Amino acid sequence: MIDIQYLTSLFEDEVLVRKYLERFQEDMPKILHRMRTSYQNQQWSELSLLAHSYKCQLQYLNESDTATLAYEIEKKSASTSPDSNEIGELITQLGNKLVYTLEEIQLIIG
Repeated sequence: MIDIQYLTSLFEDEVLVRKYLERFQEDMPKILHRMRTSYQNQQWSELSLLAHSYKCQLQYLNESDTATLAYEIEKKSASTSPDSNEIGELITQLGNKLVYTLEEIQLIIG
């Protein structure tokens, strides 16, 4: 469940929090798409970097379970011998969780 207290303390402005959430809604599906493309092309270092960015954005929302998935993708794709099947499953799980996160954001911003 999203917790925007950290964002509120960071920005100290409800308008900025709303803009962040709107930007999250816009950007995160694009980043997930890029992650899937990197995975399909076995561009492991690119995937690791994208997963790191994804993880950081989720941490601002206190989405620790989903951030942990992104961290696992980051770590496993940076490995010297990435397990393609395992990473693919993690990306699928991340995509499924994104749907719920975006729904929660929509409820918050109306």
